[in-house]
Amino acid sequence: MITESVTIEQADVRKLLLSASADAALLYIYLRSGNQLQTAEESLHMSAARIGCAAATLRQLGLYSEEKHTHILPGERPGYSERDVLEAGDSDASFRSLCGEVQRLLGRTLNTEELKILLGFIRYLGLP
Repeated sequence: MITESVTIEQADVRKLLLSASADAALLYIYLRSGNQLQTAEESLHMSAARIGCAAATLRQLGLYSEEKHTHILPGERPGYSERDVLEAGDSDASFRSLCGEVQRLLGRTLNTEELKILLGFIRYLGLP
């Protein structure tokens, strides 16, 4: 286990305290000390469920974001989150255009899973 010095910003301390989650606070310190999420269960003697809940709490607080895969291997399906879809909708004109056109052709609004598929097309094709 790595035990580098950790300095926690006041805003982060406030978020952790307001969350009232000791597991999230412990995981935050563990990760900020230079450790990896994959080793947290064994090092912190916590169940996978507790680690998962603590990580989810940190993501909701904006204190932790998982590293995203930048390359998709042949035969591997990309996995996009709702946040990925929202960010693409805000910043990617190609994605917005494709969504609008597909919705117009289908005559209905696309659901989140369908939007994730379209995002995969845009990313796969590398459209600007």
